[in-house]
Amino acid sequence: MDLILGGKIQKPGLSESKDRVLEAVKDPQNGFKPEFLNRIDSTVVFHPLERAHILEIVDIMMKEVEGRVLEHGLVMQVTDATRDYLVERGFDPKMGARPLRRLIQDEIEDELSEKLLRNEFGQVIPLNLILSMVQ
Repeated sequence: MDLILGGKIQKPGLSESKDRVLEAVKDPQNGFKPEFLNRIDSTVVFHPLERAHILEIVDIMMKEVEGRVLEHGLVMQVTDATRDYLVERGFDPKMGARPLRRLIQDEIEDELSEKLLRNEFGQVIPLNLILSMVQ
């Protein structure tokens, strides 16, 4: 069984070490009994995502979209402006990268799907995904 403890121990924006989190969880003021603490097998500390991490996630997600577009005979190139837009609009420090998935679906995949269904791209043509498409 997995159990998440200490969610309220860490202050927003503060990166904690594993030892610091263990110390905070074992603090008697947090109300955990020794019998309970002895049942904890391992500790995982999650650190906040940084912009570089989000850019990597954007690249991974957009590679998936590019692969699906390629199946329709189209080549898609994601501009740096689009990547920056997705990072800025799709990342929430509290929610992590989850909103990014929704943003890509809502503003890129849905639009591409509609254009593909209406056959607006014609035959094999390069498709430059530019910022104006997602705004």
